[in-house]
Amino acid sequence: MRNKEGLQGLGVSKGIALGQALWLYVAPAQTEGERRLSEEEVPVELEKFQVALKVAAEQVRDLTETLEAKFPDEAAIFEAHALILEDEELGHSVQGYLENDRIPADQAVNLSIRHFKQIFLAMEDPYFQARAADLEDIGQRLILNLQGTPPVNLQSLPPGTILVADDLTPSQTAGLDPESVVGLITRQGGKTSHTAILAKTLGIPAVVGCPGLEQIKDGDSVILDGEKGDITLRPTAVQWAEAERRREEYSLLKQSYMAQVALPAVTLDGHLVTLGVNLAHPSAATEAVKAGAEEVGLFRTEFLYLGRQTAPSEEEQFVAYRTLVEKMQGRPVIFRTLDVGGDKKVPYLGLAEEDNPFLGYRALRICLQEPELFSAQLRALLRASAFGPSRIMFPMVATLEELREAKECVSRAQLELSQEGQAFDPNIEIGIMIEIPSAAIMAEEFAQEVDFFSIGTNDLVQYTLAADRLNPKLGRLYQNHNPAVLRLIAQVVKAAHHYGRRVGVCGEMAGQLSGALILLGLGVDELSMSVGSLPEIKSLIRETSSLEGRKLADSLLRMKTPTEVEAAVTGFLTARPI
Repeated sequence: MRNKEGLQGLGVSKGIALGQALWLYVAPAQTEGERRLSEEEVPVELEKFQVALKVAAEQVRDLTETLEAKFPDEAAIFEAHALILEDEELGHSVQGYLENDRIPADQAVNLSIRHFKQIFLAMEDPYFQARAADLEDIGQRLILNLQGTPPVNLQSLPPGTILVADDLTPSQTAGLDPESVVGLITRQGGKTSHTAILAKTLGIPAVVGCPGLEQIKDGDSVILDGEKGDITLRPTAVQWAEAERRREEYSLLKQSYMAQVALPAVTLDGHLVTLGVNLAHPSAATEAVKAGAEEVGLFRTEFLYLGRQTAPSEEEQFVAYRTLVEKMQGRPVIFRTLDVGGDKKVPYLGLAEEDNPFLGYRALRICLQEPELFSAQLRALLRASAFGPSRIMFPMVATLEELREAKECVSRAQLELSQEGQAFDPNIEIGIMIEIPSAAIMAEEFAQEVDFFSIGTNDLVQYTLAADRLNPKLGRLYQNHNPAVLRLIAQVVKAAHHYGRRVGVCGEMAGQLSGALILLGLGVDELSMSVGSLPEIKSLIRETSSLEGRKLADSLLRMKTPTEVEAAVTGFLTARPI
């Protein structure tokens, strides 16, 4: 008899876990109610904060070293924590609260962290929204240090533990022992949260964003499906045996994926596809190379501009870009120029509030109106190109006039660097993101003036269908598989190939089995995705004929509804021999 007890969440790390539930109850670091400091207390509290900063830096360093010994790729995440702790902006903010508001250091830290978190949470990009967890983690660490409270130790949990929590900080997740913790379930979190990212890399099946966790009691037997998001509570013996079989089956499949990471992504009939990764920080490059990435198909440069009070200097940017280029060891890096505004708040730019920010003053539109800001970035990008293959890509391009003006900015930067005797690649390639329907419709004209296209399907879908991709009520409308979207992509590919231009896709569609299959059939040359998706997508390509993919795509382009498209793609994937 099937046990009907179960929960449904968001599966973010594939795999089947079987074990016993253990709740992680962690009281958040608390700050007292408002208390005003005397003038004499201010320097004392400031000194306490400086000590707490040093202790936090040592804790992060110890955590990084511990992880590097066992899981070197995960350790890179905490480079960002170290950078935040070193950032003068945090110190200035805390000092301002201490001196101006005369509040204790723990309250000043709490308010400062809340301020910087709001900047990230207000962004439309889920990746940057999830980075608010880094700030929360650091704030909790600093407050606990100020209060003399030791951090929670998760290194000694019993084998077969499925950890259940409202949420996990990055430090807590990274501190887990995969030999003991076989699964994770949290009430909060999303696909780009650190719980999701670290769970994937550590190989721990995870379900996040799961309501109803109060039904789970300590010691309960639990089966967790990290792909479907299914959670079975107190399963029957039949369910347990079936889950064990599925776990073994998935383990063998995963081994087959990993055995191919060093092989090219070539189809059964010899068609080569370039597989890249989307990155937002140079520290992730090592993990990308190890996973078999052949390029960085999208590097988000915004990390240098956000959560601070002044724009990064040319030199600061150059060091970061050069670091990434060098870490990729000769593999190309496509740098997306600054994409802020609208959802991504940058206080020092003085951007006004807008009624419709996603169709407003953002991305390239800002850069063209801020020549000094744009010039500093372009000069840094060009200088970095002397250290390895680099490409420059403009986001949010709607018209040919915008593209031509941006290219003129690049030419001016090149002339300046030449006059200064600075080294750069004079033949650096220039491309644009196709994410606005006008650019897709005018693809033939754009193809004559750029070296490559990269289709940002996330925005292309929402702009084509007028459906906010973050609005849960529009989930049925926001569909990668909508025939209108597929026909636009096909039109872009045809125009690009007519003029000998490459076409990549750097949206979420590229990292999904169904999406990658469709894009292969439509003739896309490059697919860029999250690191964790690379092995499975490479396996799909190596087990598929490009001719079969084209036949499937041709049939999809004649369909009228997303439902028809999805059924056809599902049928094709189900019939695969692996």
